[in-house]
Amino acid sequence: MRRQRALAGTWREAPGHPSPNAGWPEAMMAYLLGVQLGGTNTYGGRVSERVRLGEPHEPLRVVHIERAVRHMHGAWAVFFLLMAAVAGVRSAWA
Repeated sequence: MRRQRALAGTWREAPGHPSPNAGWPEAMMAYLLGVQLGGTNTYGGRVSERVRLGEPHEPLRVVHIERAVRHMHGAWAVFFLLMAAVAGVRSAWA
């Protein structure tokens, strides 16, 4: 259920991020962790108001860093397996 909400929320909210690349993973991570990311940030002394991504089911805490790292490891593992499968199919057709 959380993954379905994460996909729907990411498609809905990521395009509102000023970066065409950063909004997608940031929105997905916010939904998977059940927190809200974005809002007011400071970059090089300049205040930047960003879209808020995710649903704040719980406050952002240090434990979310470990959870985010686990999600990232899972994502690269799935990507690696998919690329290995594509390479296997390509070599079978060659």
